[in-house]
Amino acid sequence: MGDDRTKINATAVLRDIAREEAALKDFETRARAGGQGRKGGSGEDGALAQQIYDSRCILEALYEDVILSDPHTADMRGIEDRLWTVVFYARVDELRAVIKSKRSNPTTATLLLHDHIAHASAFYQLLIHSVRTRAAIQGDMHSLVRAAVDRFVRDLPAQTQTASASTIAIAIAQPASSLPASTPSPPHQHIMAVASRQQRHPHDLALDTIHRSLIYLGDLARYRLLTPLPSPGPGAPAAPTPLADRDWYVPRALYRRALLVKPGSAKACAQLAIVAGYGGVDWDVAYWNAVGATMPHAPTQARDNLKAFYLNNGQRLIDLSNGEMSEDGAVSRLLNVHRALVYYNLTPAEEIRLLHDSASPALDHLVLTTTPDTVYDRAMALKKVLVPLLLAVGELSARFKVESPKSLSSKPSATSNP
Repeated sequence: MGDDRTKINATAVLRDIAREEAALKDFETRARAGGQGRKGGSGEDGALAQQIYDSRCILEALYEDVILSDPHTADMRGIEDRLWTVVFYARVDELRAVIKSKRSNPTTATLLLHDHIAHASAFYQLLIHSVRTRAAIQGDMHSLVRAAVDRFVRDLPAQTQTASASTIAIAIAQPASSLPASTPSPPHQHIMAVASRQQRHPHDLALDTIHRSLIYLGDLARYRLLTPLPSPGPGAPAAPTPLADRDWYVPRALYRRALLVKPGSAKACAQLAIVAGYGGVDWDVAYWNAVGATMPHAPTQARDNLKAFYLNNGQRLIDLSNGEMSEDGAVSRLLNVHRALVYYNLTPAEEIRLLHDSASPALDHLVLTTTPDTVYDRAMALKKVLVPLLLAVGELSARFKVESPKSLSSKPSATSNP
């Protein structure tokens, strides 16, 4: 009887959600037609702005009710994605558009944005706590990771069940059951497991909710850093801190936690690559996009991002690699090798020659100049540049190949720019 009551309640709430979503869509359409509805911009005190705000508050409560009372229905209907897109991201997008357009006081809009981010962050933190409580997932983050690893191993195909522990530890390329699409952070698209509609284990549903919540928390932290509060005090506002100099630790840590909770998350890899790009860490961009591109269910976004990264930074990497053989120069040389492997259909012999002529000297430098004080950082740098190279060489290389420009009649060396 308790299960039936839950299903009946979920059905009723879903009807309320459909009705409220239709009303919100109508409010938003009228607001766009009349130039109103953007709280913090024109129409701040308009009736439509208040109706949009009230409608989103109602939907927030309804979505949360379904997620907590009937996780299976929430998973099948993509409720978590709708909550993020309709309630939280839509508001972020509105306020960022106001700030960018400068049609109203940007300071007021920025304060409103930070208030909204704080509210959304608190919501997802409480949601994670509630989901863990309902699914009886006890302990700290290590408990979550252990539960995630258990599910990851259980979901591996039968032929990989005998894989070694070390293989499983790095098998980030294998997906779990249902993955959110790997798109840049404007609205996350929910991929439902169409092939299987059976009831999933509550722990699995809980881990998926926690994974998505961590991704959303990382996005919110990233938006806060991308739109900093103006400096207080009189006088002209200070110039904003360059992106590379901002502290990206919080969003990066949240995305990495999401990856721990759901090994094989293409979305987490994509977001980590975005943050690495903000911080100007070239090998991290290549590493996370290369790993994300190996996910069988990952869209082409990771490969497109990798292509765009090398198109925008190819000449800079070439200039760095042609200079003195320093740590940055050696890493840039290895990234140039990866760039050539990604862009051009080299034969195995050409790949071997490229690795021998360009990669080997760089690797020799990184290894031979390592000291006890730099061994950890150097090992991390080597990991981030070697993994993309290994994935791009040999049988796996076909997954990264991008059709070379037709204007090029010959295959380039690692020091030429596509």
